[in-house]
Amino acid sequence: MVQSLEQPFRIRYESFSTLAQAVNLCTSLESLTKIVHQKLKYIFDCTLVRISLFESEGALILMSGMGYSECVYHCHPLEKQLICFSPENSDEKHTKTYTQLEIQSDPVLRNTAFNSPKIKQFVGRYIPAADEKSFTICVGKMQDTPYTEVDYQFIQLVGELVGNRMLQMHTTQKLYDINTALEEARKEAEISVNAKATFLAAMSHEIRTPLNGILGMAQALKLEELPPHIASKIDTIVSSGKGLLNILNDILDMSKINAGKIHVEKIPLSLPTLMQDVKDLLQVTADKKDIILKTFFEKETTPAFVFSDPGRLRQILLNLTGNAIKFTESGSVTIQFKGKDWNKKTNQATLIVDVIDTGIGIPEEALEKIFDPFSQAEGDTTRRFGGTGLGLPISKKLIELLGGALTVKSVLGKGTTFTMILPLETTEPIQQETKQQDITKIYPLNILVVDDNIVNLQVAKALLSKDGHNIITAENGAEAINLLTTHKTSIDVIFMDLHMPVKDGIEATRDIRNLSHKRLAKVPILGLTADVFKEKTQQCMDAGMDDVLQKPIQIETTRQKLANLSCKI
Repeated sequence: MVQSLEQPFRIRYESFSTLAQAVNLCTSLESLTKIVHQKLKYIFDCTLVRISLFESEGALILMSGMGYSECVYHCHPLEKQLICFSPENSDEKHTKTYTQLEIQSDPVLRNTAFNSPKIKQFVGRYIPAADEKSFTICVGKMQDTPYTEVDYQFIQLVGELVGNRMLQMHTTQKLYDINTALEEARKEAEISVNAKATFLAAMSHEIRTPLNGILGMAQALKLEELPPHIASKIDTIVSSGKGLLNILNDILDMSKINAGKIHVEKIPLSLPTLMQDVKDLLQVTADKKDIILKTFFEKETTPAFVFSDPGRLRQILLNLTGNAIKFTESGSVTIQFKGKDWNKKTNQATLIVDVIDTGIGIPEEALEKIFDPFSQAEGDTTRRFGGTGLGLPISKKLIELLGGALTVKSVLGKGTTFTMILPLETTEPIQQETKQQDITKIYPLNILVVDDNIVNLQVAKALLSKDGHNIITAENGAEAINLLTTHKTSIDVIFMDLHMPVKDGIEATRDIRNLSHKRLAKVPILGLTADVFKEKTQQCMDAGMDDVLQKPIQIETTRQKLANLSCKI
């Protein structure tokens, strides 16, 4: 008797070991079903095998089935209850065995795949699983020979093995579906953000073109001898136009940040020079309000030369300091640079910049939302001081892109302190940038202005001619090259628009640089563009342009760029 029990047990053990290896290699429900059916058919001469995975409430998750009837893949709603006595009661057995007569007599079973001439009896086994899930395994065979305890144990093991593999496959598929859905959602969001950024860039270009006419002509009028009351009105037009330009730039910056299209540089810069530049740029604004603008640089703890993005740092400090001046009605604004953890061996340090004002302050309940786009501390703040509410969100995002953080402390009615904390890599003293050329020393030039927009040509002519320059115009790149090579007077500088018919500015610049006449091929070229994206500026430089002027044209900037090119003229 012992030998008769050992023999089937050994066969089943060997079969289970082989089955376990095969099941773990299965990647599909179809292959899993086929392997299990083949193995159990060999042992029990079974006709039908079905393993089902259920949720805790009895809902079918997954079913693996193979057998005689076409309806083997049909799962009756009461299957779990039929097979399981009561999984809630752990004292009851979790196995039921049905004969063919019992199957035909049962009102539910007679309508299932188990009611088949090829099934003499079947066993159903309930197996609790993790996460309140459960399996059922049903094995139907042709013989009347009753199942033994070894059979029940083997079926239990097979059910657990295959059921857990099904659960693993189900979980993997579920995770895959979730990840796929998340990836699709990410792509859709990215498309939406990029579409918005593209739209705003296009709108910026379209707005900048007429704004160039407004600001350009207003600046030209300022150069005239005008009665004070008219000059005052012109000043209002210019300041309002510049205000509109700042709003446009802020909206574009926020859009580029959200689209992930802003990239920061890591180049050597001088922190004392940066601080002084910001002070110089905002000094006039502070003087107009009788506000004292102070700076403090703690040399003992703060490295003078570091690697970072000077353009973005300047933008951040102008935003923070400009805000401080705007919201301060009397008193002072201080820009303070301090260092921490300066390690001269590893060339690492932490920069702490405080922008401190004695302004109106921010209510405590509003501190959390001031970094939200288009948000300001109180509803009447915009009415009193203006602004879009984008300066602080942009500054915070840029600081985070640089690897730092921005915090704020404020006392209502006493003032506010914004603190930028930024880890930096220090560097050796760098050669200071060559001082900008004196614009008063620029002699009259022959300037070729190339633009297909008549208003832009009129603006350039009105502004540049006031400084004594002789202006020649062309409406496209092809005409510009023809004038450059045939004009009776030599061209000293070209102002080249980018988007033009016949031949655009990029193509025309490349053609000029490839001219056989060496002097003409080296003529200085300033690009004119309403596109503020860095990629476009780089495209201009790669084509051979010497510098780029962004529209709307600012007379001070134009003069300075001409002065800087004086060595090439």
